[in-house]
Amino acid sequence: MSDVMVMRISRIFLRLLWVLALLGRLGHASEGDRSAWFQQCHERCLATGCATAAGRDNSCALACPGTGPSTPWALQLALWSCSDDCKYHCMHQQEAGRLQQAQQGQAQAKQADIGYTVWKYYGKWPFIRVFGAQEIASVLFSLGNLAAHLHCLYRFLSYLRDTRISQSTNHMGPPSSVVRAQHGQARHGPGPYDSGAAVRHKDLTYPYTWIWLTYAALHSNAWLCSAVFHTRDTHTTERFDYCAADAVVAFSLAAIAVRILQPRSRVAAAAACAAVAAGLVLHMRYMLTVKFDYGWNMKLCLCTGVVQAVAWAAWCHAVRHPYRQRMYTCLLLVHAAMLLEVLDFPPFGGYLDAHALWHATTIPLVYMFYGFVHGDVAWVMAEKRLQYSKTLD
Repeated sequence: MSDVMVMRISRIFLRLLWVLALLGRLGHASEGDRSAWFQQCHERCLATGCATAAGRDNSCALACPGTGPSTPWALQLALWSCSDDCKYHCMHQQEAGRLQQAQQGQAQAKQADIGYTVWKYYGKWPFIRVFGAQEIASVLFSLGNLAAHLHCLYRFLSYLRDTRISQSTNHMGPPSSVVRAQHGQARHGPGPYDSGAAVRHKDLTYPYTWIWLTYAALHSNAWLCSAVFHTRDTHTTERFDYCAADAVVAFSLAAIAVRILQPRSRVAAAAACAAVAAGLVLHMRYMLTVKFDYGWNMKLCLCTGVVQAVAWAAWCHAVRHPYRQRMYTCLLLVHAAMLLEVLDFPPFGGYLDAHALWHATTIPLVYMFYGFVHGDVAWVMAEKRLQYSKTLD
């Protein structure tokens, strides 16, 4: 990839950052939950257990006492309160009423467009819950990402094991002291499998294994928190989801810093990790104790993501990484997928929205990124074997 192409990729990332930062300023104002009808419905439901005065079965909150024989187990497991259940039913009752009014107005005016737009409630679209899960599509796709990371972690460990077995087989044979004795040479000094050479042979390991093990662990934790959060959006699950995601973003920045700096200076790599860790702690302290600022968190994560993308692309180009094309493709697709966050539309059928589709697109990208990691292992080990063979000459 040429320098011009790297610059183009950087511009794409910066433009994406600008668009998403602009989106972040839109805030979390919601017309639905601010409407007078919704507020009155919620108060009535808390008092009577039903969202409508008629008390139809589909308008009664199942989590409220006195509206049924018992609260369904799914709602109990998902910790639905009477107030939450009332909000859910009032939300759908209001949307059904608005749609009916719009259709009646369309028929009277004989217009093609009914002029109906779905409202958001507390910053979210009106989803249809399934077994107590508020956003079932996002839950399933989050679990899909979790499974992908665990599968890739297993494949990565298997690949490392196979690599070690392969290099051990390639270097198998009698110690060099024995070989020299067979050729009539004096038997002195350690051979490749004597004590001194054993130390050198231990260096034939991939030095960044800990990075990708931690990377997989943090991502798995983040996707688990995401699945829980999309099952039930509460104060606690939201905090866990954001903190886990921020930890992933921060460690990903530390990972690229270590991958770039460690071959030259372990001290510089450690200093970069310490700086990122300190920044994460300060950010979490601000978010959890001062102000849970959604806009600030989004902008910071996007800036960090762009820095990571530019750093990966520039480094792969500078060192002529043999698997750099895979990294370029992965970076472009990851940031292209983020555009789904801009295309915010109501859920199809009440289940599938843009955010869920974004989670769906990241599943194959997990495999693509770990493919680069496998390539990095192969490249680093090839360089180490070459250096090791030179020491035996």
